[in-house]
Amino acid sequence: MSLLLFARVFLPFALGYFISYFFRNVNAIIEADLVRDLGFSAAGLGLLTSVYFISFASFQLPLGLLLDRFGPRRTESTLLLFAALGALVFSQADSLGGLIFGRLLIGFGVSACLMASFKAYVL
Repeated sequence: MSLLLFARVFLPFALGYFISYFFRNVNAIIEADLVRDLGFSAAGLGLLTSVYFISFASFQLPLGLLLDRFGPRRTESTLLLFAALGALVFSQADSLGGLIFGRLLIGFGVSACLMASFKAYVL
């Protein structure tokens, strides 16, 4: 495999997976700030964290169809736009509802990061 091909295939998908991993664990890092600034309870933080995983997992079956129909590059790049929108919503939210909506979009948006890289590797 040439270095250029490696850079064009591996690096974008690796960066997408890194972003997915970051968003998966960011609540543990900002937990103290959310409790201090917005007064969340442990239940609110648990709900905020679980919304990411629920949206991530619920999109896996439709994701397979999208990957087969449109390919990994187009699918992942489109879904990462939703993750970026979710990060913007999350950063501007000042209520639990807004934060939950942001995390829902983030989970939906990064749901393709791992499977798209597997699909690109197979192609």
